Amino acid sequence: MSYKPSVEGIKTVLVTLLAKNPKLEEILQLALEEKFMDLAQVLTRYNSRTDFIKLGAAKNIDEIAYVLTDLEKREFEEVRNILPQEIQLFYGIFLTFFDLDNIYSAMLSKDKKLTKLIFSRSQEIEIYSKCFESKEYVCLLKEFLRGIKSSLDVGVVKKLFIGSYAKALSCIALLVTSRYCKYVLNANKLGITPKESLQEFVENVIYKYMPREPSGWLIIAKISDVATYFHEVFKKDPSKVTLYEAEYIYKMCKDLLLYSPQFIDLLTLYLINRYYEVYTLKFILPQSRVFR
Repeated sequence: MSYKPSVEGIKTVLVTLLAKNPKLEEILQLALEEKFMDLAQVLTRYNSRTDFIKLGAAKNIDEIAYVLTDLEKREFEEVRNILPQEIQLFYGIFLTFFDLDNIYSAMLSKDKKLTKLIFSRSQEIEIYSKCFESKEYVCLLKEFLRGIKSSLDVGVVKKLFIGSYAKALSCIALLVTSRYCKYVLNANKLGITPKESLQEFVENVIYKYMPREPSGWLIIAKISDVATYFHEVFKKDPSKVTLYEAEYIYKMCKDLLLYSPQFIDLLTLYLINRYYEVYTLKFILPQSRVFR
């Protein structure tokens, strides 16, 4: 039987991972300023991720994506292996969010084998089975949020955590809202009318799962601000919408989750951090010049 650290021990691991260089805030700033990262210089810093040296050998954006995916998958698996059994379902379902566009593409192409999945496991994709009939993007987001809420309920029922998961679920709801907001904006640009407006999505989906606690409603109060923000940055530069999203959403969730005593809050922050990191790193390595 492999050794499992205590919850406090896992929190220490997560804090350590979040503190390693390059930090998300730094690479986001570089990406938004259209600057490249000096990988060699970053790796000389204290507490840097030395395995990132492999990225320096990548010759183009495709190789960057391949190496980066391999590095992130290794880290995700290491974290999964130290998590208590009660929270591994939550962890696995959250990782499907990284693959959501690939799942949607598989739905549209009727690829039932889901050959393009990167971070997800086949058993975790089963939560989206009903969406393969409707072929609606909004269905994926609904089922993701339902699966997350259900997995958190299991963890709490088994008394793994003391306290509330309201802050964690609120930030996940904010992440989902941001994803649908981008979908609506892109659809409108293409002259397509989504099945549900953003307002309907928030009222019918987000409100349904939002915890009835002050920290949850604090996020609800910010959702209209998020929608306004997205409309502004989409007009400004559609190609950078996800970068602006990462800067905005991650700061909000970091302020809410980083110093929380709840283990689930720190795990959620780590997953949000890596979700945006996977996307952002592709913009700031010199080999991605052609990609830009």
